[in-house]
Amino acid sequence: MYRNSLANNYLNLSAVYLTINNYAEANFYLQLAEAIFKEYDDTLGLADVYNKHAIRLYDEGELNKAEEMLTESISLKQELLGDNNLRIASEYISYAILMGDLGRFKEAVEYAEKVIAIRSRILGENHPAVADAYQVYASTKMKMGEYDSVLSYYEKALDIFIRFYGNIHPEIASIYNNLGYYNNVVTSDFHKVKEYYSMALEMNRQLYGEHHSSIANSLNNLA
Repeated sequence: MYRNSLANNYLNLSAVYLTINNYAEANFYLQLAEAIFKEYDDTLGLADVYNKHAIRLYDEGELNKAEEMLTESISLKQELLGDNNLRIASEYISYAILMGDLGRFKEAVEYAEKVIAIRSRILGENHPAVADAYQVYASTKMKMGEYDSVLSYYEKALDIFIRFYGNIHPEIASIYNNLGYYNNVVTSDFHKVKEYYSMALEMNRQLYGEHHSSIANSLNNLA
């Protein structure tokens, strides 16, 4: 029991180092946790280690290796927990994002749809976790050039975020950026483009101040 607790401590430390982009230290603690979980045949613990390895590799740009780790994590959690729970939904949304970045858009859409179904059933349709999945789905459809449903999914996500978080939140600023990009690409309504990008810029200023990367990104969008 003590050794498993120690492994979980290592896992938590790896998460901290991932947050501050110290991937060498994250990997060090993940290896310590992995050795203990293997020693005690803790399959769920191993799955969590593989998930965090996937995050580390994704952030380091090693997308194919990240896919290997994430696939292993999903397989273990499906075996232990089944296919319809919030933990597996979190794995699926990560997989959907990764597939989108790898250009495998049909897989990305498939997994985003799975997440929408699972989270809607468990949390209800008006939960921010469902809105997150809407964003992934809509962004993937944008990449595919299939625009018909994009606007409705972005708007549904925005409505949920505003009702849950209020009018100022990073997720809302992200949606405004996405809506600006949508109108730039799809409608060529440059009044709306400027409106949404300006709303994102103002919100990011309120959230982060003037000296933040999101401000530079928003100003670039408006240029």
